[in-house]
Amino acid sequence: MGKKGKLKDLKNLNKELTKSKEWRRFVRLKIAELIEEAQNKMLKKFDNHAVTKEILGGVSAKNISNTLGGYSNLFSYIGFNSGDTPIKDLRDVLSEFSIRLYTRKDRVTIAIVIPTEKQIYSKTPLPWATGRSWAKSIEQGLSNFGLYIARDGSGRSEGGIQTKNKIRSSSFDATSYLTPILEEYYKEIKNIKNKRR
Repeated sequence: MGKKGKLKDLKNLNKELTKSKEWRRFVRLKIAELIEEAQNKMLKKFDNHAVTKEILGGVSAKNISNTLGGYSNLFSYIGFNSGDTPIKDLRDVLSEFSIRLYTRKDRVTIAIVIPTEKQIYSKTPLPWATGRSWAKSIEQGLSNFGLYIARDGSGRSEGGIQTKNKIRSSSFDATSYLTPILEEYYKEIKNIKNKRR
């Protein structure tokens, strides 16, 4: 068999392979394993972040993120409703991904779809300003800390209220949160995509 004949057989074999449900299932499984490995690293950093732990602690948490100078806690200050699960909701979004296989003739293109920063922030609205993201505001800053007073059983969170008169001169101390975590995660997903080419 000549060189042309071998190439033709190879193309035919590749064409049949890309049509195989078993092969496509195998590819999806292997890519999913790589994504989950990167995702688990990302979620571990998210879970261990002081902001995550503090909000997860609810109205009884201490200000371990030090965004409020040790006063009260983020759950109460942000004004989540008592019973809200902002960290679970955010973690659910971060855990999303899908794998799509597109076949054109004898070529398969693999697309990995994960939430963008914009999509993530759209799922984390501030309770009192739905056009803004509380997760993004952690890094950009939240206003009116000088008007906030911690008070058990008060406000939507049942942990504090906003007063009309300023009671302190200090302000919210913005801190790094999702940005570096997502940057590293997106970089790892990009590397997985590059490996599949």
